[in-house]
Amino acid sequence: MSKAKRLLDILMFVTTKKKFTAQEIADEFHISIRTVHRYILDLSDMGLPISSEQGRHGGYTVLTSRFLPPILFTEEEAVSIFFAFQSLNYYRNLPFDTEISSVEQKLYHSLQSEAKIKVDNIRSYIAFWNPKRMIDTPFLNDVLKYSIENKNLHIQYESKSGIRKKHIRPIG
Repeated sequence: MSKAKRLLDILMFVTTKKKFTAQEIADEFHISIRTVHRYILDLSDMGLPISSEQGRHGGYTVLTSRFLPPILFTEEEAVSIFFAFQSLNYYRNLPFDTEISSVEQKLYHSLQSEAKIKVDNIRSYIAFWNPKRMIDTPFLNDVLKYSIENKNLHIQYESKSGIRKKHIRPIG
């Protein structure tokens, strides 16, 4: 098994388990403790936030539960995701706007050179165009948050009959 494949398997194992020992990895993947330590250093160098604790009840802990293991896309899948993001550029305000831009850049830079050429060529000929959305949506993030958390949202607005208050539960 190649080192890259082994690292990917260990990455998926540790992000699922969260807390583990070198011995557990050695047993799971049939490798030596010394090799485990080298792989853990490699994963740490790649950006996996790992903490180690010495002693009898020590081991390793993945510091965040919000880290996703690598996802392997085909070239066609990656290109389709890139162009789905392109269609979002026509909206004025979107939740996660900064994150969408970051994902788009990461995706583009992770493409192999042939796929980058394909994306660039398609971009120069095709635009997934939508009319520019000009309406401000300053509360869209809040509505999304309350919808996800299944909480009531309290709104106040002005109507012809005066100030009105509503309690709503966004469902989608």
